[in-house]
Amino acid sequence: MQDEADRDRAGRFFLKQRGKQGTWYICWYNPATGQADRISTGTGDREAARTALYEHALRNERPATSTDAQLAHVMLTCWEQYGRHLPSAHTHLAAQRDALEIWGDVSVSELDRQRQLEFVRAMRVRGLSDWTISTRLRRIWATMNWYRRDNSQLVVPDQITAADWRPDLQDRDQTYSLPELAALFNTAADQTADLRYTREHWWRFLVLAVGTAARPGAIRELTWQQVDLRLGRIRLNPEGAQAYHARGLIYQRQGDNVQAITDFNNAIDRDPFAGAPYQARGQSLMASGKYQAAIEDFNAALNVDANNSEAWSGLGLCYEKLNNHAKAVESYQRAVTVDPNNSDARAALRRLS
Repeated sequence: MQDEADRDRAGRFFLKQRGKQGTWYICWYNPATGQADRISTGTGDREAARTALYEHALRNERPATSTDAQLAHVMLTCWEQYGRHLPSAHTHLAAQRDALEIWGDVSVSELDRQRQLEFVRAMRVRGLSDWTISTRLRRIWATMNWYRRDNSQLVVPDQITAADWRPDLQDRDQTYSLPELAALFNTAADQTADLRYTREHWWRFLVLAVGTAARPGAIRELTWQQVDLRLGRIRLNPEGAQAYHARGLIYQRQGDNVQAITDFNNAIDRDPFAGAPYQARGQSLMASGKYQAAIEDFNAALNVDANNSEAWSGLGLCYEKLNNHAKAVESYQRAVTVDPNNSDARAALRRLS
């Protein structure tokens, strides 16, 4: 039997009851405004409202355009073509599993602020920490950003920021001195023959913990190809991505934005889930007067980390250059919300007020 809630939906249109009279409204997401539009059915009777819903859908439903895509399709495409080959494949798979379990196969454009907060609440009910929830959201938005590389018209809603869901990200770091670390390693290595098995486990634990700064997410994403237990070394960064990014920054500081962009392209090709190369390339594109392309890169950086205040500032400046006053102000305000000490964004808001 069809679920009652399913009967209240027809394609992208759905019913919602509002007001003291309990009137039913036909609602749908408008990607142009980022909000839901609605019209009244003029009735409080659910069956009559459903009839109006179906008639409205038949008159107004349209085939999906390239500005939208189903979430399951986006995730499957990314997984088959890219995600499953990553050392961190299991973390991306976990994020995709949670997203589809909580949201279902919605369209990308439906992932507004309320949907994202719904995801946060559901994950907290499951007992997951806010650190894990934050990682899940970054993985989901990185997946959609990857898909958008070859589908540039895809509209991806902004990811919620810390100001939206107020995560409790407690500082769990503890700094050890070099002598303390040396003592730990010496103790792990200096075990009697009958404790050889224990010694090997302690050594592995220390190599992994110290090499990743004891970050659970980093440890979970490691593969044995990245770890050299004999030398006690770990390669955390994808081969070449960090080097290209670093060299691109040098060219950028020298004013050679053409060469800088080439290096940032190479860094992104090797690690498209890292946000820093997108932000850096956006800065070079902006310096070259390519504001629309820079906007896409700043958005890509924000899809990886929505709390990137510098990326919000860059986005604001691009919109300002394009004379889009409203979006410029909105972007600068987001930059200040994320980082109240962002002096450039504050100065821009005073300039535009």
